[in-house]
Amino acid sequence: MRTNKTTTILRQEGIYVFRGKAATALEHNGESTTCYREVNTMRRTLKAGALGLLAATALVVGLTPAGAQGTSPGTATANLRSVGGSGITATLNFVDDGSTLSVTGQSSGMSPLGQYVSLVYGLRSNADVTGGTPPGPCVDDGTLVGGAIDQVAQGAVLFSPTATARMLLGAWPLLGVNRTVTFVKPTASPAGVKLNQVKTVSIRQPVLPLLPNIFLDIRPQIFNIRACGLIVGT
Repeated sequence: MRTNKTTTILRQEGIYVFRGKAATALEHNGESTTCYREVNTMRRTLKAGALGLLAATALVVGLTPAGAQGTSPGTATANLRSVGGSGITATLNFVDDGSTLSVTGQSSGMSPLGQYVSLVYGLRSNADVTGGTPPGPCVDDGTLVGGAIDQVAQGAVLFSPTATARMLLGAWPLLGVNRTVTFVKPTASPAGVKLNQVKTVSIRQPVLPLLPNIFLDIRPQIFNIRACGLIVGT
């Protein structure tokens, strides 16, 4: 039994050197191969785990857009999810060319005779359709308000006509469970909005029939939320 010589174990993966008593213990009773295999297996497991963590981190970083919002000019998309069991979902695509904001898309699950509108909301709004994030999904966050002087009282709710006009994309076409829509509005104030000023988009259904007053009384408070989605820059 050797105790003072350097013992070298050669394998395909590399060279491992054990010295002195360690080598004696490894060589005794043919344990060198078993020990090597255990050490090598552990090293490969740790390496694979580290590489997996790095890959997952890179994937998350690559897929998570900064601020989850679009730019102006720029493009974005939003996948709207059902709120309150409405069954309504939609996909909307945004294009801001610097002077106009164009939104196109499709919805499904609408009531065949129902009236619907879509609105966008400021950078402090959220798209948590579970309702777990106050004040709720697709709620006016006040960032698009025209100013304190512009806020007027309507019953128990204070609202801004300017902010509401900026938030409103428009009305969906009447009739049908599945519908296709195109909205176009300016990016300049007072009624315009830019893609980099909004974070979420909704589909809402009026409590009472809107026509013919849709553009005279367009407070979000009179619309029931049916779907909401996060606007993600592309």
